[in-house]
Parts: sequence; structure tokens; C-alpha cells
Amino acid sequence: MKIAFVILSCDYPGKQFEILLDKLSLFENPVIYIHHDYSQNNFNNNLIKKYNLILAPKHYTTYWSHINNVKATWDAFKIISEKYNPDWIITITPTCYPIKPIKEIESFLKNSEYDGYMSYRKVTATPKWELDKWIYRDMYHKKIMLPIINRPIFIKRKTKSVPFNEDFPIWHSSNYFMLNNKAIKQLLEQEECYNKLVKFYETFNSKNQHPCPQEIVIQSIIMNNCKNINICNNYYRYIKWVEGVWSPIYLTEDNYEEVKNSDALFARKFRSPESDKLTKLIDNNLL
Repeated sequence: MKIAFVILSCDYPGKQFEILLDKLSLFENPVIYIHHDYSQNNFNNNLIKKYNLILAPKHYTTYWSHINNVKATWDAFKIISEKYNPDWIITITPTCYPIKPIKEIESFLKNSEYDGYMSYRKVTATPKWELDKWIYRDMYHKKIMLPIINRPIFIKRKTKSVPFNEDFPIWHSSNYFMLNNKAIKQLLEQEECYNKLVKFYETFNSKNQHPCPQEIVIQSIIMNNCKNINICNNYYRYIKWVEGVWSPIYLTEDNYEEVKNSDALFARKFRSPESDKLTKLIDNNLL
């Protein structure tokens, strides 16, 4: 079985990134595709040969929440699908790490009854989640800052300018997911829809393009237009969130028991040196 990994990076590869690559290289016939944002930092070219990495031929300037991140991911899917035809594609980051044995992850995917794993939910005008309230507002309203009072106002967008509607609702999900060959091929057949969503997000002026496009664009295409695939509503990632904080915390040895008892295949976020003891515990006891 062939598994491809898509990684978007912007920092110079450090210790944590390299030990992740050590683990990914243990998969059977791995395809490790890196989109690196050279506008932010250089890349360690020694790693390319060491791990047989595939670097994206076209590079975008990436931001935390920006359509360029989606473009980099879509390009990766196209290149990987056409040139390497993997059984599965997994999106991860340099701060991820496997928490199940490699053979167990491969067996999980090989014997899967699903075509993909992705945590998802529909965003409606009456949201159940606090986050969805902001997603819905910002999708249908344009944010304009008033410099005199230093506060934003929200002006409703013209209905025809928004590509989301009752027939094509907003679906939100983490941008970490796993899709098999069948799902990827169906997704890439939706290039016209993809281009329409990209064009819409390109009208946003801010570098921080909320609602976060990498958590909406591909996910909405899959859930609305890819009808003949079966997606499990679980992304099998262990991520630790703290209330009131918009980014997950870096994991340490204090999180080991939670990681060990999780049904997830991968966890994040790891960073050296804070996570060094945890990665050693995982290596010695879980992998």
C-alpha cells in the first residue's frame, strides 16, 4: 500500500520536523510531499535527499488563514494523484507525530470501510457552536475597519457574490484529514467548483481571511458534491485545546496518558524541546 503525506511548512526544519520524517519514512512506499514557504524561511536541502522528499514546484506565500494554503494543498493533491497514484493521502504538519505503530496505521487504512476520515459539521444560520456564529457572519458579510474609532463594521455581501447557499451549504472541518484514492479523484473532478470558491476568497483583502478557507473550501466540496464516497466523521487526531485559546497547546509528557488512551493515529502539536520527553515515551511504549 502507498500512502502520501502532504505537509505545508514555513519554518526552517528543526529537530521535531526531522523526527517526524524519520517516522514517515518507515511507511511502505511513502510519498512525502512538502510545500515550503520560502518567503518566510529557507529549507534544509539535506533532508530532500535523505528522506526522498518531493518539494512543490510552485510556492505560495502562506498565512495562518488564507486561500493560498488551500491552493498549495489542491496542487499537492493533483501532482500526487497524477504522478504517484497513492492509495491514501494524509494531510499533516511539521508539528504532528504518529501515536500508533506504523503497521497499525497502514492496516487501519488498508481495511477501512470508509473513503475518508474528516471531522465535519454543517454551518447554518442557527449555529450550535460559538465558532460557527462567526463563520456564518463573516461568510455573508464584508468586514470593514473604521480607522477613526478603530472598530469594524459588517456590511452584508450581495447574495449572488457568495458561492454558499441552501444548495451548497458551508461545511466546516479541521484541515487535517485522510482521503483514499477514490475520494481524491472525485474531489479533483470538482475543479470548476474549486475555482469558484478560490475566486470568492480572493476578493478578501486581509491576510487573515476568515472564515478560515483551509477549513471550509475542500471540505464543502467533498460534503456537497462528492456523492459516491463514504466519509467517517472522525479525523483520528489527538489535539489538546484550552478554553479561550484559538490555537492548540504544545504537548508535553504531562499529556502522555491522554495520548496513550486516545484512538487517534496522529497527534499534534509537538515542539522541541518541550515535547522531547513525550516523543521518547511514545517511541518507547506506543510505536
